[in-house]
Amino acid sequence: MRLPDPNIPKEFITVGGHIDSWDLSEGASDDGAGFVQTLEVLRLLKERKNRPERTFRAILYMNEEAGAHGALEYARKAVLAEEKHIAVFESDAGGFTPRGFRIDGDQEAIARIRSWKGLFTPYKVDDIQSDQRGIDLIPMKGISKVLISLTCDDQRFFDIHHSALDNFDKINIREVELGAASMAALVSLISKYGL
Repeated sequence: MRLPDPNIPKEFITVGGHIDSWDLSEGASDDGAGFVQTLEVLRLLKERKNRPERTFRAILYMNEEAGAHGALEYARKAVLAEEKHIAVFESDAGGFTPRGFRIDGDQEAIARIRSWKGLFTPYKVDDIQSDQRGIDLIPMKGISKVLISLTCDDQRFFDIHHSALDNFDKINIREVELGAASMAALVSLISKYGL
């Protein structure tokens, strides 16, 4: 029997969304959906029967819309604490049907994630692209091995984005759940196999 590596639990995988919203509406898709998906990812991971191989953390960022001060402060504290971040996720694409992930960072780590693409194909969440798109991820560049954004079907996103229409009645709960499940699956793979 192999003993667990005592350093592994000190490797962080974070999942986040921002809790501030555009001032014209409830901000249900931007970024209420990402906020809910963050909590749902943690709930799904908690249901696992086995102990996680890495440390998971939820981040509910503030002030993404006007300077990303919450993300900047988180990155500052991660550096001060000398934390080892291997993956930082953000959901800020509206909570619509998930399509895949956008990834930035260490090329070897990205290649490892791409090797898992086939696991996501049956669920149509296998569109893995370069260049993450999360404002709150940018301060972690160079601190975390990879920055990962959930990519969603955005054909409806800009109908409501930053408008008075971005309210809860535009949210499809099933789509939000599918996005959270997709992120939880990738978090689990990274936790188990590392980067």
